[in-house]
Order: sequence, then C-alpha cells, then structure tokens
Amino acid sequence: MRPASATRRLASFLALVLAALWIGAPAALAAEVPFVGQGKANYLKKKEAMRARSEALDSATADAVKKALPRYVPKDMLAERQEEIESQVLPLSVGFVKRTEIVKEEDVDKCYTITVKAWIDEATLRQSLDGLGFSQDVSSRRSIAVIVDEFFQGDQKPQDPNTPILKKKVDIEKYDESYDRSVDASHDRSVDARARSSVAASHDASVNASARTSGAVVTGRGAAYGSASGSVSAAESDRYAASRSASYSEKEKDRYKERESARASAFKMHVEEYFPPTLLQIKSPDPASRAAFEKRMLERDVRIVDQKTVDAVRSELIGPKGVVTDVLKDEQMLAKKAMSLGEKYGADAIAVGVATVVYEGEKGGVHSSKTGLAIRVIDTATGDVLASQIAVQGGVSSSATASGQSSATRVGDVLGQEISEQLFQYWKNRDEKGIEVTVRIAGLANTRQKLAALDAITATEGVVEVEERSYDNQNGLVEFVLTTKLNVAKVKNGVLRSLYKVEGLEGLEEEMSLGANISLVRH
Repeated sequence: MRPASATRRLASFLALVLAALWIGAPAALAAEVPFVGQGKANYLKKKEAMRARSEALDSATADAVKKALPRYVPKDMLAERQEEIESQVLPLSVGFVKRTEIVKEEDVDKCYTITVKAWIDEATLRQSLDGLGFSQDVSSRRSIAVIVDEFFQGDQKPQDPNTPILKKKVDIEKYDESYDRSVDASHDRSVDARARSSVAASHDASVNASARTSGAVVTGRGAAYGSASGSVSAAESDRYAASRSASYSEKEKDRYKERESARASAFKMHVEEYFPPTLLQIKSPDPASRAAFEKRMLERDVRIVDQKTVDAVRSELIGPKGVVTDVLKDEQMLAKKAMSLGEKYGADAIAVGVATVVYEGEKGGVHSSKTGLAIRVIDTATGDVLASQIAVQGGVSSSATASGQSSATRVGDVLGQEISEQLFQYWKNRDEKGIEVTVRIAGLANTRQKLAALDAITATEGVVEVEERSYDNQNGLVEFVLTTKLNVAKVKNGVLRSLYKVEGLEGLEEEMSLGANISLVRH
C-alpha cells in the first residue's frame, strides 16, 4: 500500500494541477470561441444527396463566418458593403476556419440540413478583410469632412469655344522630371519600397486603362504622387517619410522643398486657369460630384462627417463670402486651418474641392456636358497634403441638366476611387509605423526636470518611443518627438496628464497645440 503521506502529496499535486487547468481554461476558451452556423441544400435524385450534403456543409460554414464578422468589422460597414461581403468574403469561408464540428445533420424530404461549430482562423480572415479595405476596429475608423462647391451655367447655353477647362490635360508631372526618387526610396521608414512599387504599378495600369476607356483626365498628384495619372498609392509614404524623418540631409530636404513648392505652384496655376470666376456662376445645392466622391470614401470605410459639422468647418475655413478656389490655391493656409479645425471638430482629414459643369450643347437629341473637379485632401493631424488632383469627365443624356449631373457624378467617382485608395494605403502605413508628435517645453529649471518630463512622456499610454530632438539648457527649452499608433488627440491629452503629475511641472500651461504639435510653457 502507498503510505498515507505519499497519498496526501499526490492528492495535493493533482489538486494543484486541476486548479491550474481550471484557472487557465477560461482564457483559452475565450480565444477559441466557436461560431454556430446552419446550412441547407435540396436535391431531386438520390445520387445527388452527397452533393447536397457538401453544399449544406459549405453553407453552414459560411453562415458561421458571417456571424463572426461583427467581431472584426463595424456593423454599419457590414450593412453598407453587404453585397461585397456576399460575393467576395463568404464564398471563401472554408479557408477562414481552423476546424469545424458537425453538431446536427438531417436529411428530410430531400433536403440536407447541417449545423456546425466553426473555429475561426483569425489571422487569415483579418488578412483577407484588410486586403478588401474593411476596417477591423470600430474605434479606428477614419473620418473625412468633404467640402465641394459645384457650379453650373444657369442659362444652359453651349460653352464658349475658348473655355479653358476642356482645352488640354492638366500635367503637373513635368515639374517632377528632375526629382531623384531614390532619395525617398532609400530613406523611407514607413513602407517597404518593393511593396509600394508593385502596388503603384498595378494600380497605375488599371487607372490608365480606365482613363482610356472612360475619357477620364486624372491629373495633378499634389503631395501624394504615385503615378503619371495622379493616382497615388506609394505616394504619401514618400512624402510622409521626407517631412518627418530627421535623417534627411539638408541638401535632400532642400530638394524635397523645391519639388513640393513646384507642385503647389503648378496646382495653383491650373486652378486659376481651369476654374476661372466666369465658370463659378450658380452653385448647386446638392453637388453630384461630392455625392459620388463620398460614396467611394464609404466603400473604403471612411466615415463621412455629418453635414452640420461640414457647414461649420466650411464657415471657418472659407467664410460666408469666401471663394473656395482661393482656399484651394493657398496650400499653407489650408493645411494650417485644417489642423486647427480637425482638432476642433474631430475629422481625420478635410477634402476641399471645386467643380464646374460646362454644357457643350445638343446634337441629334443628345445633350452633352463636361465637369472639371479640383480637390485637395489634408491630414488634420500633420497638415500633410494627401492629394492634389484635377480631373475632367463628360456625360450625355436626354436633357442639359441630366447630362451635367451625369458628368459631375462620373468625375466625382473617378477622383473618389483614386483618392480613397490613396487614403487607405496612407492610413494603413501610418497605423503600422505610427505617427510622430512633437512636444516642446519652455521654462524648465534644470536637466532633472527635463529627464522627469522625458520619463513621464515615455510612460504615457500609446507612446511607442520617444526621442529627444534638442535641448537648450541655458534657456530651459527642450523638444521631444514621440511615436504613437493611437489617435493623436488622445495621446496629446495623455501626455499632458502625465506631465502634470511630475513634481515641479505643475505650472505647465499649453501655449499652443496644432495637429501633431504641442507647445508648453512652465510658469
């Protein structure tokens, strides 16, 4: 017989093991929660029964995956893109599960009904959703305020033959011929250069093909330039790395500034040429170009800011008597105001545009019009220009008004598709690599306070890393640059709370905060 002491030791050991398993079970089960799905399939002849069973099993798996989707995708987005989910996600459901377990199986009246439990392969599903542009975090959904003033001719007379908007294609590319792209490629911290090249190349090919078949004139890459057609995908990562990276030499920075200045001047010149006051006659109360542009944004899971907020943003950005083209032409002023308004109203980006509908006339009962659209998109966190593009599209219909609406819808759709893809890539890259926030503090008494401030910022939730960019001990000035993957406003407030807890820094006051910049003064 086993001694009593040994028996007690064994019992104690088994109790500890069971306790450990019991404590660990909930966590393990939480990560492996199955989803239940049901599928049905009919058959006519007995030899078709196995086919029906297979179809019922696939249908049950798809049903389980469908029930799992709200765990990864916002519900409003699921409703908006239901058709895409049905056609591109659910047919691949078998590949999104690790394993399935048949809970119930019936064959009644030549109808197979199968109920399954499915364990989701999260990594594969997330990768697929990401590739289709589905947001996988409700809290991370981006927002954009769209301001597009659309004008048309009130008398609906055929255009003046000298109307400049239809004379030639806008070409900003010539301002970039001498730029050496290897500079950005060698210093880009945000995106793998090979991935950018392949994405841009494939996207440019499809855009150019689309332009040839539809008559699109997509032009002007502004700050987000990936292709001759103005499409973008590589785009912003180069600009973002250039504007944010401290590793650039002064010569490279000067070349970058020259390139940006040339492009900004080119865009301004083309807005003046193709959108003169003579075409800004009667403003449309419900711009078709804006509606089409917003639709494309929604398809990329970009939330459209409500109209009341947009009206408030427009009032402060342009003014009640202001002209939208004046704002479009002044890039620096637009960027500065966009950062301030973004923080005030909570938009991640602001798009400002002007569209002009020009009636071309009627022939054989068919009316034709063309619409030009110039648009700029600003990142409200950084002030970076994410897009500066101009496009022209034609439209035909049985009436002058309908042809104008058709052309306006088409041009909004063309630029909406291009820019939504660009924003998706930009935000995806930024989420992966983070964004830099600059914190400047004046009035520090000594190095000890500087180090205390550094420790406080480093310990702030959401801060990935912190770099001390400069320190002037004599004047008590320090500048830190932190990297974060969270919402900039949230991190800024977190930094302030952390600093206020530091002994000796209670007197810090926020002198100015604009976009991803915080300026503090210690009194």
